[in-house]
Amino acid sequence: MVTTAARSVEYMRKSGFIAERVEKKVAFSKFIMRDLFGFADVLAYGPEGIILIQAYHTKEEMKHAHLVPAKNEKIDAWIRAGGKFEHHLWRFTTKKGRKYWTVYRRTYT
Repeated sequence: MVTTAARSVEYMRKSGFIAERVEKKVAFSKFIMRDLFGFADVLAYGPEGIILIQAYHTKEEMKHAHLVPAKNEKIDAWIRAGGKFEHHLWRFTTKKGRKYWTVYRRTYT
């Protein structure tokens, strides 16, 4: 199964960025992940600058509502330092019998 973070890495690379997944597995756990700085899954840099990304399925949007600059001082500090932060909201859709993933980028600068 491909994760939303992996989808965002691929998406950003196709958009001309250098991108890597930066969340790490917690020691002694197969499934628990720890985000970089507590809020980022992906780091990308390229034409639009340096971006930290939190990637998730649209069904999980409320679970990530606290990850905005106004509610998270680490994200706010990242933006004040000149970085950008994005939410990548992934959605699975079907059109004319064809199934595919689409992404909505919500950018904070």
